[in-house]
Amino acid sequence: MSLESFALKHFGTDDLDEVRKEFDRYKNILDAPGPPEEDWSRLNLPYFAPDPSLPPLPTVNDIKELERTVYADYIKNPGNRFELAHVWRYNQVYAIKFSLKKNLLQEAENLLFLQDHKVRSTKVYAIWSDDSADLCRWHSIARGRRLYFLVTDWVDGIALDEVKWKGFDRETRTKLCHKIGEQLRLLRSVPPPHPSYYGRIHNQPFRPLTVFSGYTGAVGPFQTYEDFLRQVMDGLEIHALHRHITNPEFRYFPLLDLLRSVFNDSLNSCSKARESKLSHMDLNITNVMLKRPTSDSSISKDVEDWDVQMIDFEWLAWLPAWAETAVVMDRFPQFEDEFEDNGLYDISGGLQPFCFAEASFINICLGHFGAQGAL
Repeated sequence: MSLESFALKHFGTDDLDEVRKEFDRYKNILDAPGPPEEDWSRLNLPYFAPDPSLPPLPTVNDIKELERTVYADYIKNPGNRFELAHVWRYNQVYAIKFSLKKNLLQEAENLLFLQDHKVRSTKVYAIWSDDSADLCRWHSIARGRRLYFLVTDWVDGIALDEVKWKGFDRETRTKLCHKIGEQLRLLRSVPPPHPSYYGRIHNQPFRPLTVFSGYTGAVGPFQTYEDFLRQVMDGLEIHALHRHITNPEFRYFPLLDLLRSVFNDSLNSCSKARESKLSHMDLNITNVMLKRPTSDSSISKDVEDWDVQMIDFEWLAWLPAWAETAVVMDRFPQFEDEFEDNGLYDISGGLQPFCFAEASFINICLGHFGAQGAL
């Protein structure tokens, strides 16, 4: 095989300059290919579910007023107005997330789905879009773009990052990893529509720009493991093309042929590898919060006694058992003595069946095909 053969297979031409033009059309993620808004989710917008016991839900005007004091109220991305999503605190009760990206619709839909299950997640109060709002002066870079708003409950707790995580002692990290594992166990206990289903909730496809869908459009859902693996390989080939076009020093080399030749067998070495499990798929430490326990009136100062809550569920999907393990192996904080204290063992109880070989193999493929972070 060769990069030219990948180009012919996926773009209908072996002229890499023509493929470059196709990729150049989508340098800005806001211009990336994808389905129309109504195909990103099955939500009927606007969606409002106010709680009479809480303050009124924020309006766009309330959010514009909040913008004046945003630097004191940021939850994430402080001071960076060009981030593609922002989260602001409102009235000490609500978290307002707004974005130019339509995948915020998917995150809202996923959260609504999880509200009917035991995994801990934020409650959705509202989701709507607005064509005229210009927050953070985004119209200077994306005039005419529609803004999407998601209002959830505010998580009263600690937003983790690597600095905070590495500041905990080993015993604390171990306890917290067990709690993360328990949330993953609850998530993976939600059954798929049928045992060989790989896709999003409500029988929906994967969105573009992932290794599951390649580059040029949404694909799936898949009804067999073999069809799913075929698409993953297609995605890897497209990412290899993109890596060459953005970095011409990258060329096709024999190891890619080897990885392609053992691909299916390597992802079937564990008899349970194909089990479909509901997966978060972005479990890095910044997507974990420590939530103050509400069951006890006396709040413990020991963070290992706090509840663990995962956030940012926009990538939620049913995937093979190895997929979430591969993400945790790739994105969870590593320590100097990684074999003694990387948290993987303590989390692994929630990642059953624990298909370590498949997870390791797919991460090797992602690296060599230039698709790091695309899982």
